Amino acid sequence: MILPELLREKELDNPVETPNPTELPNPTEATNPYIKALWKAWEKHRVVYAPEPYFSEEIWKIFLSHIFSLSQTGHTIIMFPGIKQVENFMETHGSAWAGQVLSFHSGLSPKQRAQVWVQVIGSRSLCIVGTKSALFLPFSRINYLILAQEESTEWKEREKGLRYHARDTALWLSSQEKIPTMLYSQILPSLETHYNVRRGKFFRLSSPLSPTFSSSVHMINLKNHSRNTLFSASLERMIKETLTKGEKVLLVHGSKGYAYMQCTICKELSLCPRCGLVLKYYHSLNEIKCSYCSYKEQGNLTCSSCKNEKIRIEGMGIERLEEEVRDFFPDISVSMWKSSDSSSPDADLLLITHPFSEIVQENVGLIAWIKADLMLGRFDFRTQENAYRKIRQIQSYFPQKPLCFQSYSPDTPFFQHVLNSKAERFLEEELRERKLFRYPPYIRCLVLYLSHPKQEILKQATENYLINISTQLSQNTETLGPQILSTKRKQMPTSQILFKLPCRQQEIQEVQQILIKEKRVLQQEKRYRGLVLLFDMDAYY
Repeated sequence: MILPELLREKELDNPVETPNPTELPNPTEATNPYIKALWKAWEKHRVVYAPEPYFSEEIWKIFLSHIFSLSQTGHTIIMFPGIKQVENFMETHGSAWAGQVLSFHSGLSPKQRAQVWVQVIGSRSLCIVGTKSALFLPFSRINYLILAQEESTEWKEREKGLRYHARDTALWLSSQEKIPTMLYSQILPSLETHYNVRRGKFFRLSSPLSPTFSSSVHMINLKNHSRNTLFSASLERMIKETLTKGEKVLLVHGSKGYAYMQCTICKELSLCPRCGLVLKYYHSLNEIKCSYCSYKEQGNLTCSSCKNEKIRIEGMGIERLEEEVRDFFPDISVSMWKSSDSSSPDADLLLITHPFSEIVQENVGLIAWIKADLMLGRFDFRTQENAYRKIRQIQSYFPQKPLCFQSYSPDTPFFQHVLNSKAERFLEEELRERKLFRYPPYIRCLVLYLSHPKQEILKQATENYLINISTQLSQNTETLGPQILSTKRKQMPTSQILFKLPCRQQEIQEVQQILIKEKRVLQQEKRYRGLVLLFDMDAYY
C-alpha cells in the first residue's frame, strides 16, 4: 500500500449512506432543542456539520447525559486535534462522568494507554475523548463519532511509515460502518467540508447562536505613507488614542522567531535537513528551528555550505519586531505573548503570532497587523484560507474591537473579503479559484520523495522513474517536477515529484498500482540500491 489515507471518504463520488433510523434514539426524548436537531439530522444524514456556537459547554453536558441515558451497547468517540484540547475537555466534563468518559492520547504513559485499551475491550458503553490515535482503539461497535475543530491542520499524521489524515480516516470508517458522525469547526469550516455541504454530501445544522462581528476594519495603504518606519502615521495615531483611553493594543505578526539567516558569500539560506524549508533563528533561545517539522539545533551562526561566519540576518520574526517596537515606543511597555504563558503579560502593547483562546479579552481596544501582506506570503494554496480563519478567530475573541491592517496592496480580493466580512462569499471565491487552477477538493495531491546518498544517482533514478510512469498514467493525472530539495547538512539528496490525481477512488488505485510497480522495478537495479521512495498523500495538510 502507498498510504492508509487512500482509504478515504467516498462522498465526492458516491451518494451518502444514511444510518439505520432504528439504531438511533428517538429525538423526542431529548429536551434540548440543539440535541433534538442533531438527532433529527442523523435520521436522514450520516454526516452532519455543526458551526462553532452549536456545542457550548452546557450542550456538551446535555449531550453526554443523553448518550449515557440511552443504555446502548457501543462506544462514542470524541476526537480533538491536540492533547491540550482533550485535557481541557476532561477537566470540564471528566469528573462528572468518572469511569464513563476516558481520555486517550500520546501524552499518557504506556501503562495508562494499556489500561484504556483493556477498558474499551471490556466495557459495553464508554465515551473516549482523544486525539488521532484514539481512532485505532479496539472498538467492537461505535455508536457516535464526533470530530471537534475539523478544520485544524493537526489531523495529519506525518510520522515516517504511518502517514494518514485522521479526519478523512474517520469519515471512511463512518461510511464503512454507517456511524452517525458530526464535524464541528471553531470559526470557519475547512474548504473540503464546505464543499461537501454545498454538494449535499454533508448536512449543515443551523444555529441562531452564529457570531455576528460588528468590529470596524481599517485598511491602511502603505504606498500612501512616506515614512520609512514600521508604523504609518495613521496607525501610530490610533495606537496613541487607544493607550490614552487606558486600553491595550494587540499587535499580530505571523512570523515566529527572530529572523532567517543568509550567507554573505554563497548567498545560501539555512534550510531544514528534514523538509527543506527555511530555518528560523530564535534569539531568546539561541536556537535554529524549523516551524514545520520542529527540527532544531543550537544557534551556530555559520553557513552550513561554505562555513562562512559572515551571516546576514534577513526578514523579521516576532522577536525582532519586539525590538523594533520598543525602539519606536520607548516610553510604552511592550511584551510578547507566547502560547506557554499562563496569563496575559502586564503591558500596553502585546505581540502575538497567532490567535490564542487564552487571551484575556478585557481592556483590549485595538488589534493591528503591522505587516498584513506577510499573511499571504507563504507558497501554499491554502494560505488565504488559513489567514482568513485567523482573522475571524481574532474577531470572535474581540467582536466589537476595531481591526487595523497595514498593507502595500489593500485592494486585493483577500483584503476586500476581510472588509466585507462575509465568510460564505469568501469560501465560494476560494472554491472557484481551486477549481480553476486544479487544487483540492477538486483533485487529490500525491507527493513522491526520492532520496539517495549520491546526488548524481538520484538524478538518474528520478529521470528514469518519470520516463517509466509517463506512458502509463492517464491524461487526468498531472505530473509536476521533479524539484530538488535541500542537500545540506546530514540529509540525503532528495527530489520531489507532485501528482495531481482525480478524486475517483478507482483512478487513484490505478495510479497507486503503477507507482508501486515502477518503484519495485527501479529498486531492483543494482546501481539504485539504497534508493528510498516515500509517498505522501495530501501532503499540503
